[in-house]
Amino acid sequence: MSSHHWSENFHSAEELVSKAFPPTVPLIDGLLNAGEVGLLVGVPKVGKSRLVIQLAEALCNGRLFLGYKVTGKFRVLIADLENTPAMLQDRYNRMEVSITDQWYYYAPQTLCENALSLQGDGLKQLQAMLLEVHPDLLVIDTWRLLSGILDENRAGDITNALIELSRLRVDNPQMAILLVHHLRKQGVGRVHTSLRTDAHAWVEGVSGSHAIVGHTEFCWGLDSEIGRNGKEVMVFGGVARNHEVPSLLLEGEDNLRFRLAKSDSFESTLTDAQREIWTLAGSMGDSFHFNALVSKYGGNRKAVSAVLGKARDQGLLVQDAAKVWHFAPDPAETQETLKPVLKTQALSKK
Repeated sequence: MSSHHWSENFHSAEELVSKAFPPTVPLIDGLLNAGEVGLLVGVPKVGKSRLVIQLAEALCNGRLFLGYKVTGKFRVLIADLENTPAMLQDRYNRMEVSITDQWYYYAPQTLCENALSLQGDGLKQLQAMLLEVHPDLLVIDTWRLLSGILDENRAGDITNALIELSRLRVDNPQMAILLVHHLRKQGVGRVHTSLRTDAHAWVEGVSGSHAIVGHTEFCWGLDSEIGRNGKEVMVFGGVARNHEVPSLLLEGEDNLRFRLAKSDSFESTLTDAQREIWTLAGSMGDSFHFNALVSKYGGNRKAVSAVLGKARDQGLLVQDAAKVWHFAPDPAETQETLKPVLKTQALSKK
């Protein structure tokens, strides 16, 4: 039973639209906000834990994550309930990770030594660890090993576990939480849905009750697919409640890291609307004015500014003292990579 009174969260519609709520604080622009609870989903051994390491490294060092801007340097706590400390050390060394004093791990030697859960003393120990670290992001790897749910197909059990999880944010409401989770096993004869082309259908395959997707702010996916050239590619994508999650093509490196695929590294970070703006920019020649691009797109200054900022952060655009934007030549890349080509068919505005 909740200890809160109904009047604490009761508003008239007039009060609701006029009340000044705290602004959303992004940790990663366009991808992750403070206070959100979300999922990272994929089949076992696809690379979810390695991607989590890259996420933590980017947040702790203030570096780009899959082409997206990290807005500062943040504190991260990863509760890795699957890998031993020695396994993690080996992975860190192979991935050549940049360690900072803002990065913390909890990793038991065996499953039976895990002291954390969402019930009783295990919940108290988890709360005490969070008070000690006070992280900006808590990662649970995996959700199943923390929740202790015997039947994850029961929506009520999932909902109750998420309620207990939300209590962890009482003393730190801005803490984001990422739950690493699995996909259901593919049945015989079942067609594999593409994360890249139909993220909503792909998310239907998340293991357990749909309540876990319904009661979280976003669901990221990591999956392997066969590309047009017949080779395996990794796809990062998903769905979110309040923004679009881009579909990114990733390549594996020898040191176990993921990187954006070279063939489309920038455009793959854009939504459909952003890609239209980028294509229009490419149709305006080697240089253009911001207002001219805004006019050509239809007047949405905020959307245009976001795309130009992303391109500048990637080193694809520069702005001179007269506020004119220029495509930045790079001898290491082809002009087709740096500058989008206008599609032959007319673009229709959204």
